[in-house]
Amino acid sequence: MEEIQIDKNLKNFQYSLTPLKKEMRKTLSIALMCLKLLECGRMSELEKERFEYHLDRLIQINEGALKIVKKIKGKIK
Repeated sequence: MEEIQIDKNLKNFQYSLTPLKKEMRKTLSIALMCLKLLECGRMSELEKERFEYHLDRLIQINEGALKIVKKIKGKIK
């Protein structure tokens, strides 16, 4: 993830979250597939364990995004 760059007037925030967004999309699509399989009752215990990694990864990504938002909010105040 690239460092956030803030201009002097705090009007524009320029940052690149492309790698984070790609990882989030991929992980979220896997999580949604997992949910569909669970709802249909088609997921084995082994598959549940494998998908747990992707769900944990999605939580980590969202926690990272939350830290960025809080950092930006702190700079505004």
